[in-house]
Amino acid sequence: MNRFPLTKFQKITETLTWLLAGVCFLWTLLRWRTLPEIMAIHFNALGAADDWGERWTALLLPALLVVCC
Repeated sequence: MNRFPLTKFQKITETLTWLLAGVCFLWTLLRWRTLPEIMAIHFNALGAADDWGERWTALLLPALLVVCC
C-alpha cells in the first residue's frame, strides 16, 4: 500500500507492467505445446547457448516479473 498517491506516470507504468506480465504468461501458455522439452535458457556474450532447462523454465521470466511488481 502506498503512503503517497501515485502520479499519472506511475499509474501508467504500473498498468503497463501488469499488462506485460499477463501477456508473457498468456503467450507462454498458448505456445506451451510447441515449446521443446529441453530448451536453451541462457546465452553467453557471443550468443551461444550455455545453459539448458526443461520447458517449465519458460514460466520463470513471467513469474519473476510478477514478483518484481
